[in-house]
Amino acid sequence: MIKNFRAATRKTACLFFTLFLVLGTFNISNASSGEQGLYTTVITVDGKKAEIDLTSGDRSLYVPAEKIYTLLGARYSWDSLNNQAIIQYGAKSFTISEQANEININGKLVRLVSKPLMKNNALMIPLISAVESVGGGLEWDEVSKTWKVYSRNLLEDTVDKMGDGKPIKEKLAKYEKYFDDGNYIFWSSLRDGASLYRSDSDGSHSGRIIDTATEVIGMDTDYVYFIDISQGNFIYRIKKDGTDLKKLSDDAIESAWLEADSIQFYSKRDGLALYSIAKDGSEKREETAEITVMNKDWVVNGNVSVSDKSILLKGNLIINKSSSLTLNNVNLVIDCGNVSVTPVERRIEANSSSITIKDSRISSTHPEGGIRFSATSSKVKIESSRISGLKEQMKLLQCDSPKLTNNYIIDSVGNGVIQSDRSKSLFFKDNVVINKTRGAVPFITLQLSGTQDAGIVDNVFVDQGECIFFTQQTTGSAAVNNLIFGDDEMLCLSLRHEAGNNTFYNNFIQLNYDDGYRITDGLYSIGILSDTLDATSVFEKNVINNAAKAISIQNLKNCIYDSNRVWLQLADNRNDRTGNKCLDMQYSHHCEIINNTFTSWLGENGSGLQLFYSTDNRIEGNSIKGLKYGLELWNASDSNVISGIHITDCSSYIVIDESNRNKVIQNSFVSNKKVKIYTYNNGENEWSSNFYSDSFTQEPHTHYGTGSDKTPLSRANELIAAQRQFSTKKFTPYDSKDSDKGNHYVYDSETWKDEIIDWNWHYMRVMDGGILTIENTVVNAPVSYDSEPELTVERGGTLILRNSRILADPFGMPFHISVSDGATIVAENCSFEYMPSFEIMSSGAVLNNCKFNNCYGIDFFDSTNLTIQNCKITNSFFGLSIGDTDNSDIKGNEEENISIMLGDPVQEPVAVNNAGKEKGKNQKIAYITIDDGPSRSITPINLDTLKKYNVKATFYVLLRNGVDDIYKRIIDEGHAIGNHSYSHDYDYLYNSLENFKSDVLKARNFIRNKFNYTTTLYRFPGGSGSRSKDVIKARAEILANLGYKYFDWNVTMADTDPNLKKYGTEEQIVNLLANNILKNTKGKNKLVILMHDSDGKKYSAKALPIIIEGLREQGYEFDVLTNY
Repeated sequence: MIKNFRAATRKTACLFFTLFLVLGTFNISNASSGEQGLYTTVITVDGKKAEIDLTSGDRSLYVPAEKIYTLLGARYSWDSLNNQAIIQYGAKSFTISEQANEININGKLVRLVSKPLMKNNALMIPLISAVESVGGGLEWDEVSKTWKVYSRNLLEDTVDKMGDGKPIKEKLAKYEKYFDDGNYIFWSSLRDGASLYRSDSDGSHSGRIIDTATEVIGMDTDYVYFIDISQGNFIYRIKKDGTDLKKLSDDAIESAWLEADSIQFYSKRDGLALYSIAKDGSEKREETAEITVMNKDWVVNGNVSVSDKSILLKGNLIINKSSSLTLNNVNLVIDCGNVSVTPVERRIEANSSSITIKDSRISSTHPEGGIRFSATSSKVKIESSRISGLKEQMKLLQCDSPKLTNNYIIDSVGNGVIQSDRSKSLFFKDNVVINKTRGAVPFITLQLSGTQDAGIVDNVFVDQGECIFFTQQTTGSAAVNNLIFGDDEMLCLSLRHEAGNNTFYNNFIQLNYDDGYRITDGLYSIGILSDTLDATSVFEKNVINNAAKAISIQNLKNCIYDSNRVWLQLADNRNDRTGNKCLDMQYSHHCEIINNTFTSWLGENGSGLQLFYSTDNRIEGNSIKGLKYGLELWNASDSNVISGIHITDCSSYIVIDESNRNKVIQNSFVSNKKVKIYTYNNGENEWSSNFYSDSFTQEPHTHYGTGSDKTPLSRANELIAAQRQFSTKKFTPYDSKDSDKGNHYVYDSETWKDEIIDWNWHYMRVMDGGILTIENTVVNAPVSYDSEPELTVERGGTLILRNSRILADPFGMPFHISVSDGATIVAENCSFEYMPSFEIMSSGAVLNNCKFNNCYGIDFFDSTNLTIQNCKITNSFFGLSIGDTDNSDIKGNEEENISIMLGDPVQEPVAVNNAGKEKGKNQKIAYITIDDGPSRSITPINLDTLKKYNVKATFYVLLRNGVDDIYKRIIDEGHAIGNHSYSHDYDYLYNSLENFKSDVLKARNFIRNKFNYTTTLYRFPGGSGSRSKDVIKARAEILANLGYKYFDWNVTMADTDPNLKKYGTEEQIVNLLANNILKNTKGKNKLVILMHDSDGKKYSAKALPIIIEGLREQGYEFDVLTNY
């Protein structure tokens, strides 16, 4: 299904220094509310006492702007003409005035917590905003009643450390190249996407000058010269004061360097040539250079060594069996075409041979790359080289001891660096990997499948997607001492699919770092994901800063999480089940979670530890501070030991729901707030020898079963250093022939015939040419909650199903089928029931006379040569979704009750006579539905478009003030109005039936009483698929009794992504939204289209005419849902 999009809205808040003060007390609300300011006489800046007035006002604690900025090392001046302060902090320059509630810092708008104010002719600014605007930090010391302010420099020197205590700056100094003229230092900052940075020579006042990926090549008296690797590899210069940015050449650069009075560079514009230009970009001339041009494939036979050459290769590089190639100080440019054409694919291929690349450069003439690198059963060694232009990952199949060290690797959206498949002893060390594509991320950077004894050590990864991925029985491998920097789409360290006996140690993950601003509304980033079964691995001393879900544990056994540090800095307005989490454990058992530190820097934000269906775990010696929820055990999380934990400054200490036989002993619950322990629907849980602070509140009605502490302590326990107690289970890769194990692999041919089979595996994989035939057989989903089962057909595998039934459990475990990567599925006369996903991402699939009932969606992505005939899809949320296809035969398929996923059908499609024309079964009808409005800025644009094309739509409206005229216009122009709820509050609507019914009636009365309009249409906020079957079914009955029909959708514009700009220009974004509809219509005679018209949806409004015209070209007519 459609992947989550990242949220990019940055919000202001203060960065708090709390690393070592685990028992200290902080609360950001104090700084913003001014509570402490009335009693505080002391403020320190970098440990030194400062004489400065603190004033409470306008909900915030204020300080004199001139005084605080001067103490933080900024230059402050007053512009009397414009009545504003001018702040200069290194490369940053911004203004502050009494009227503004935001400041513009080098083009980035930063919202202040409160507006500045004037007092005694002095500009006062909220303390939080002043500190944050220069990248500093703030801590409230309750004991001494002191505000401790930390400059950005001291904060980064103190807080930004590896798990072993080594400062990040020292690590980065090994990889970043610094240019120091005695006054300033310039460098490409890896922690901020290789942006161009400047600081004073002592390292203070650091700040970003250019917000794009750069490579600095040198400087002279006045200018810094760099290659902009995000924008086509062009040469630029900029004055050292951050002004006078100038592009010096239109040539795409392979490499460049400064001479005394000129810039020398190799251009890839017309192949490969050496040029020089003056330092102002003038006087371009071609220089003499020895360049070897190879006009056909370079085929290596025997042992070949090439040194000190520049080569333009216009073909493939093939190293034949038993041959070897060594490149030493070679500039190899492969001709993949130029920017005006689609890149030509070229291959670097080694088969049972050897390739060594040292002190060299490998690149493509095309800015989008085009090079495919593959090595099979070969020796691969790449060191101290610069690699770019890859079309996809470098494929290493069954290679022995491949080695990549000290390289500078540039990847881009859609590719990655390495895919290691059943190789041994891969060594990847001291490499810098940079994504040149701003706003979008590569595929998987390092993907290790079936790889043994790999070492991923001391690397820097910048703006990647899924960064380090161990999967499919990768074992005995380690990711150690790596630095990972990026934004909200990253999945940093990933361990899945029986990858056992691995170690993630002392890695530093910093997400959403933006010139010192670390606060964001990010939703999707994950620090460490472990999703496998019986995979004994160790995660130790990793630091994860600012991930929405720092550590995610699913389907795991026998693993150790020891001494990791999580700093959660994300604003979180969601509930405890969907909000930000430090550690989220699901379906996992017999693990040790010890000595970890989980801290929210915002306070009352997110969840510390959350367990769901997880048992027999030891949770000891952890520190949880400042979270909304400290520790939660949900749904049969039984027999866990929770001891020696310090939970401080959380809104609730422990939530235990339907979980039994847990031991909660010798913990300390400390807070200056009134907080609660919630335990309900439980059996026998043991509570003993815990400490509760004086403000602790334990209300009797929140306790059921046992839970009252009979032996509470009078003072807090010391924070202990827990020792490992579990004996780790040695991981043994599964025998592919042994069906009794947790996974089952089909590499050859296997047949199930005339059987009734209960699924006993976690994953089943049909791969590498294997064929699984299922005939006259019923396959039932498992009843265990240990994992979510999946049948995956990949890498040339084939799945054949005839006269069989695949049944998931509608009230228990789901069941997934996925076909991809050159695999094939043939299904004839089969039925599939209650499946959450049936995804085909490969060519040649055949589905004949199959039935899909209560399946979430049947999806075909980028699949060619499809045959889908006479299939019936009923009660599906999305129905049949078909993307771009070629040479396909799709006919005779039926869909009923699409976008109704659960329960009995609420409405039946009927043929109705409208405007004198019969809309029969085979007529193609599109129903445009527009949610979340009306809005003043967008809805009138949509109404103008609909009027122009004489199309009627259905508006699912909310309560909006000040737009009565727009409601009336919708009605007067003949459109339908639907009830989309009164509150649009998920927690309220789905919490109780009483809330839901009351909300529906309030919305109905609002529409009816104010506009004299009665609607029978309803749409659930989030859609009916956003909640469980029982929740929706009960509410559907309420709707039916009130005379409503509810509708979801079967095709969506996907216009809710808050950062659509990452997809390119406005034209590209609009076309993307339109194509989300136009390219997903195959097999659908009835389209229910979802789009939105709330404020900000300008791209949606501009896509609407394209959609209308495109659907008419496909033969669709339009109608409102009241005629469905």
